Amino acid sequence: MRTRSEVKHTRLDFEPLRISCSIKCDTPASPLVQVSNALLNEYEPDRELTPCVIRPYINVKDKDKVFPDGNANHRLSTESLKWLLNGVPIEDIPAFEGKYTILKSDNELRGSLKITRNIPLAEKYNITFEAKFEDWRRGKIETVQSNALSMYTTDLGENLFRINIATPIVVYNPVLDNLFLYDWMLANNLIEAGNRGSYKDERTFEKKVSLLINTGDTTLEQLPAGLTIELKRKGGAKVVAGQDAEVVSISYPDIEFDLRLIDKAEYEVRLLRGNKELSQASLSIRRENYPIFECMPMMGSDVSPHQEIYRNNAIVNLKDRSLAYPELYYNLLWYTEANIYDKVTSSWKSAGEKTHNKGRKLEIALTETGVGVTKNDNYFAVGFDAEARKAFTVATDSAGVEYEGENGDVYII
Repeated sequence: MRTRSEVKHTRLDFEPLRISCSIKCDTPASPLVQVSNALLNEYEPDRELTPCVIRPYINVKDKDKVFPDGNANHRLSTESLKWLLNGVPIEDIPAFEGKYTILKSDNELRGSLKITRNIPLAEKYNITFEAKFEDWRRGKIETVQSNALSMYTTDLGENLFRINIATPIVVYNPVLDNLFLYDWMLANNLIEAGNRGSYKDERTFEKKVSLLINTGDTTLEQLPAGLTIELKRKGGAKVVAGQDAEVVSISYPDIEFDLRLIDKAEYEVRLLRGNKELSQASLSIRRENYPIFECMPMMGSDVSPHQEIYRNNAIVNLKDRSLAYPELYYNLLWYTEANIYDKVTSSWKSAGEKTHNKGRKLEIALTETGVGVTKNDNYFAVGFDAEARKAFTVATDSAGVEYEGENGDVYII
């Protein structure tokens, strides 16, 4: 008679699964590190348009060949999917609310994190992933933990600014300035007031120098908050619009000059953020005068001894034009030189040069020429010296206070 022994249940002793878990950015067009232009509040790439996707890669290998080898993302428990940013679950960070999605699809993409938030410069995150799945062979819940990745933003914007000056070299020739002539003739009651704007062109003394500031491929239509334009003399002090009379205004994208007040100047145009210089460009302005081709007194005929007043006019010709009002462009100083006949040497000798008034017209008493009424002292020469005018200056009194007109306009001389 056979006797059966007591029964004892025995399980197969499976080897533990070999599990790997890693995360990586799955979107080359939207990497973990962004570039920001903080001044323009722009990001490259813009994650609102191009989300960043970070994907977990869960792989298993079963030595006993029971549990399927390979990717195990689809086996992850959807309730266990957890993304930690600096150790804090992403759902507990208010700044990410509505700005992320965790995929729960039934495939190898399960657990992927899609981020649509741009990361400010002040923030930096170490990102890790955790999840669970069941090893049904051993009746055990496995926990997977990933490596850490860094997500942050670098500010390259300040290094990308570039100033372009539309006219880096400005040459001003007053002879070509119709506005200058118009204003002078109007002030001297030689013409009636007309449309002043019609006399303005690229050659007038009211000159706007245009700036273009580029950052990357973007041209700034206006300066972002925190940026300022500064003008300074090359190697010298800052120039303040209104305080330095030759600069009328500095308002991006233009710097307006009064070229009448500039003989020769070198400037630096600087783009600043606070006291930090982001970019600079050079600007040169100079005054140019046509050389005189011909100048002479209008009259050289004899005068009557009964004449009391002697008058003459200056003629100044350039190569391509005759100047109606040469005193506007040249300082004209009249002189006369009387001559006396020396009987001993039988020759004429100068009685000394006399200077008179400035301007286009000479009008003096005949006696001021030094000429006499005898045959030995009745000859004199007349002429003028012409010198190109330098830049004008603002008129001030002895205390240095600027003279002002009724409308607050300053006088220039």
